[in-house]
Amino acid sequence: MRKVFVLIVLLAASTTAAIFAIGSGQPKDAASSAAFENCTLPQIEIASLKNIDATDTSLIIGHAYGNPRNAQQGKVDRSLTDFLQAHSIQFGDIYFTGDILPSPRLEWFADLKQEMSGYGGNIYAVPGNHDTGFSPNADHSIFMQSFGMTYPALMSKDGANFLLIDTIEHPWAITPDAIELAKNKAGTTDTLIILAHSIMRPSPTEIANSLDGIPDPLPDNLALIARLKTAYEKIFVISGDTGAFGNRPAIECRVYQNVTFISQGLGVDDGLILAIRDSKFFTLPLNQ
Repeated sequence: MRKVFVLIVLLAASTTAAIFAIGSGQPKDAASSAAFENCTLPQIEIASLKNIDATDTSLIIGHAYGNPRNAQQGKVDRSLTDFLQAHSIQFGDIYFTGDILPSPRLEWFADLKQEMSGYGGNIYAVPGNHDTGFSPNADHSIFMQSFGMTYPALMSKDGANFLLIDTIEHPWAITPDAIELAKNKAGTTDTLIILAHSIMRPSPTEIANSLDGIPDPLPDNLALIARLKTAYEKIFVISGDTGAFGNRPAIECRVYQNVTFISQGLGVDDGLILAIRDSKFFTLPLNQ
């Protein structure tokens, strides 16, 4: 089996800002009572990546446009491009987990894909609310033309199954169709990596950047994902809608049985990169 390397680009947050509130109270969370353990992630240095074949390394980038106060139309956060340019590493695939740019435009997404192709192979993405416009008037057409995917989508890459889901069309939820797709493709690998924009772990409002489109009650995503626990030995659920503000974590990692929820995104301070090596996660500072 080939080694799996996944880098998740993160930025720690340090300023305060309010998230969008829906209604007069928080939506009810059907799975909030689940018992989780926090993950501890060791750190590695970028020099260790320069001594390997980085085309076996994939990037996952959450909330790529970064801090809304410093956002530039048509641009991802400067810390990301500075990092990629400084180290000139050719990676494998690059995955964006939503809120890629402050607002959608065909030419902006085209420019982004051309720029990122200089650092990696295939460019994949799941939509965030900034990529489609805000509910109830969200428009997927620009995003779909730019990335040309139908969701849910499942790809077998580097010894793992990658399941990409749309949590804007299906607000804050993984659908039964996505679960069945992942279950039907089990057997060739013991590892499933689910990529989403909305926070998938129970009690998502605690760390989400925005509550745009949030349903009440919240979907019980944990119960659906639990259907896959016998199909895969290791399940990683990666969400990209945190880290934008000082009161949102740049990274949070929690484990429930064999399901690991990682929420991450670019924001306001020095950045971190997460690496997965042989299904083990590490942190890597962006400012090296």
